Amino acid sequence: MKEKKLPIMEKTGKRSRVALILESSRAYSRELIEGIAQYNREAGGWQIDFSPRGLNDAPPSWLQSWKGDGIIARINDPVLLKAISSHKVPVVDLRRVHLFPGIPQIGPDYSKVTRLLFQHFRDRGYHSLAFFGYHELGSNFVSKKKAGSAPPIPVMQTEIVLEQLAKNHDCRFAAFRTGSEQKREDIKGKSAVQLLKWLSELPVYTAIIAANDEMALHVLQGCRQVGREVPDDLAVAGIGNDECLCTLGLPPLTSVDLAADRVGYEAAEMLDRMMKDPRWSPPPSTLVPPREVVIRASTDMIATADPVLASAVRFIRERVCSGITVQEVLRHVHLSRVALENRFKRELHRTIHQEIIEARIRRVGELLATTSFSFRRIAEETGFEYPEYMMRVFREKMGKTLKEYREENS
Repeated sequence: MKEKKLPIMEKTGKRSRVALILESSRAYSRELIEGIAQYNREAGGWQIDFSPRGLNDAPPSWLQSWKGDGIIARINDPVLLKAISSHKVPVVDLRRVHLFPGIPQIGPDYSKVTRLLFQHFRDRGYHSLAFFGYHELGSNFVSKKKAGSAPPIPVMQTEIVLEQLAKNHDCRFAAFRTGSEQKREDIKGKSAVQLLKWLSELPVYTAIIAANDEMALHVLQGCRQVGREVPDDLAVAGIGNDECLCTLGLPPLTSVDLAADRVGYEAAEMLDRMMKDPRWSPPPSTLVPPREVVIRASTDMIATADPVLASAVRFIRERVCSGITVQEVLRHVHLSRVALENRFKRELHRTIHQEIIEARIRRVGELLATTSFSFRRIAEETGFEYPEYMMRVFREKMGKTLKEYREENS
């Protein structure tokens, strides 16, 4: 990306001067910048130096003569590290692919990201899981055998956690790796052929988790090429919730919202404290939990060969906001309660009533995030007779109040 050179302004008064060395070419980084900007509006009052760049671009030319008080960066290579370190100011790294003594790092908690996706697929009855990620993982890559000696970089942690969860729950697991995480190369040549072969050989009702949304789009394209239907044969989820990419997918792509704005906000808060109190030592690594799984069509089905169970679940989801009852579901599939409950417990590990409540709570979350409806209106829209009951169930399921969820997601 061609760098836009910005004029360097002299520091004035007591206002801190902060450099942002973040790429603007990705949705994730733009959300980081939004979080930093929010903190600056609320508490920082910094003078910001920033110019649009790509992840692998050379250090901005203005950085060499820059004079300031702190830096927030996504440090991707030794060249950028050297350029930043020469200034002897507090630095916070948001990239987390290398370990830099003395530079605190902050980013998404990929262990929790993976657990969210695992539970998402378990709730849909999947017993076969797969991971699609990168082969080249960076200089501080830690092998699985040595994983206890240092934290693996984020993209590797996803695979490690997913494989362990699959083992613990007696699920099948497969993995395919290609390309470079740092360069995010397109999948071409021999690797592309191998990916198609891998996709064609996966068992029906396999859930594929890709390292990011870009990789997930490659999976969707590959599935079309080899005639695997998504989500009927294979389910696909990405990580990052880049809405442009997710809605570009056919079908639209389920993904995890990494709460990048929150990462940016906490990074700014950390840097501010470092600049104000040189004696304070921040933790070397801070992990921010993901916001939620944003469910779209690429995973919105039940992994079952039981047509009666599939019909029951579709019926519940189609009528979730109408105050649907267990009896209505039983009449729809023409089964006794005992017979249908047994199918739900065997395949989905929950009851019919629990499936109805789960579907309602998902809809409550959607309305909290996308509308300004009152809580009473949301209860009416989602089939809850009493708002107080909805509030209690939502808090039990989500671990936060309606107000807290809305503030975090709207």
